[in-house]
Amino acid sequence: MQRQTHVQNESLPGSNKYYGEAYAPGHITGFFTIHISEDPVFTGSKGAGICLEAGVTTRVTIRKSDKAEFTLLWNDMPLSDSKVSKSVLRRFFDPNTRLSIVVEQSSILPLNYGYGVSGASALSLALAINKALGSPLPRDKVGEIAHLAEVENLTGLGDVSAQMVGGFEVRVVPGAPTVGKIQSLHNPEEYLIITTPVKPIPTNKMISDHFVKINEQGEIAISSFMKSPTIERFIELSRSFWENIWSIDIEMAKVLKKYELFGIGLVSLKKGLVYGLIHEDDVEKVLGRISQKTSRMELPLLIHDPSIGLPIIATKISSRGAY
Repeated sequence: MQRQTHVQNESLPGSNKYYGEAYAPGHITGFFTIHISEDPVFTGSKGAGICLEAGVTTRVTIRKSDKAEFTLLWNDMPLSDSKVSKSVLRRFFDPNTRLSIVVEQSSILPLNYGYGVSGASALSLALAINKALGSPLPRDKVGEIAHLAEVENLTGLGDVSAQMVGGFEVRVVPGAPTVGKIQSLHNPEEYLIITTPVKPIPTNKMISDHFVKINEQGEIAISSFMKSPTIERFIELSRSFWENIWSIDIEMAKVLKKYELFGIGLVSLKKGLVYGLIHEDDVEKVLGRISQKTSRMELPLLIHDPSIGLPIIATKISSRGAY
């Protein structure tokens, strides 16, 4: 069953611009299980993850026009792959409505590596449109729209529900924010996250190729984690979960090794990325080993020092969800 949530916009007068801006955090899932339903609202995942202050900011400008026009910019560049964004728009506006809609999205996180960027893009876009229209929909319903866009396009399962809450969380009931259940855990604010995108892996390929193994290993990890839901245990189980799903190739192994040489004790991976946690007492020392260019920079930041040979994103764990 496909749910539509069209907002009537006949009240938009003349050529006045309507503007909305919103933000959604990035999200790294440590381990999960897949749950598919005939109703996409109930399709989703269970599992634990961390939301990143590095996320997606979306600005939307809407005005009446003689024809339907849609422009999507990603970090100031036109983005041709806009299927998720169009799925969000379709749930707000009747396709025959003549509007000019300009969407500007920005992030230091790359697409298709495992940072939940698709979910953050859909959620921040839905929130921004809702604000531009005067917030006719409740927040959880806006989250449902973003979730449906993800599920429809096979780009994600549980990121949106986690990004609605933010922080360190475990998804205990799968589905959209209107039906799923999230348990917030103690936010480990004493840790800084550093992460490197290594290789792009589409979510739909990961799920289709490893569906059975993901659910088998996910059940084991979730059961063990709930007995001791700490950030340290999360990292440990995350690494074993992903290592048991597929063999780590040479490229990923090299990055994992380099992180350990930096002196990072808590290191894991997810899909096409490597990430590690640095305790606040060790941040200056470890970042100094990574690059001398990190001093006096505000987080989140992208470190691309040629001397280390790989890009590194440094960010805090988010203290709040999308807004």
